[in-house]
Amino acid sequence: MAQKPANRKPSVGWTIAKIAFGVMFIGVCFGDSGDSDPIAFLAVGLSFGLAMIAWGLIPWIRIWKEEKRLRLQEERQREETARLRAEQKAEKENAVKVCPNCGATGRGRVCEYCGSKLP
Repeated sequence: MAQKPANRKPSVGWTIAKIAFGVMFIGVCFGDSGDSDPIAFLAVGLSFGLAMIAWGLIPWIRIWKEEKRLRLQEERQREETARLRAEQKAEKENAVKVCPNCGATGRGRVCEYCGSKLP
């Protein structure tokens, strides 16, 4: 049964806005700092810009990771189910059966002695 990710997908509009503001902060920090300290101006602009970009992208990255984890979990469950079915089928085919026609015991689908179908 497919499970939905625990996190809701964020709004695409808000994500774009956050990233756009982050890019604007980064773009402005490389401009003229005026009378202020250029290193501090650059550091504050970069930190605010990168923080805004991270604020926009991290929720999407978390959702992608959660979806990937759920896909892998479902794939493992399908593989396990297929393996169990294959084991059960092999056990059923290799079980000792008694022929209804001649009474001989054997394995497989057909009696080795009379050629009739085994149950």
